[in-house]
Amino acid sequence: MSSIYEVTRAALRNFAGEKVGERVRPDFLPASDALPAIAFQVTGIEPTECLSGDGPKQYALTIWVVAATRAEAAEIAGRLLGLDGHTTQGFTFAVEDAGRDDFEERLESGQPVFVSEVKAYAFGD
Repeated sequence: MSSIYEVTRAALRNFAGEKVGERVRPDFLPASDALPAIAFQVTGIEPTECLSGDGPKQYALTIWVVAATRAEAAEIAGRLLGLDGHTTQGFTFAVEDAGRDDFEERLESGQPVFVSEVKAYAFGD
């Protein structure tokens, strides 16, 4: 069985499309990554309780879409809404919130970047 990181990375690549391509990373984006790109973190893991005992685990996810323009970051984050209800490799995704936008500066280049944050959950073992 695939890990939550492998499944999430594959699902994000699928929904983000060709603009992002392979640039989907757990935890952080390397300075060498071109934009747009996606970073994600598993920020919590909890068992879900069922009448028959423990059910699948609930993984809290924070996803950051980083792009050169606010419009591009928002457009890709909007595509990630398609994850809601998506099931793959034993995990089902639920999107809680999308589109909190921030303006940041890439420290290594000083270039401005825009970040759209998406909150989601994955349920599975």
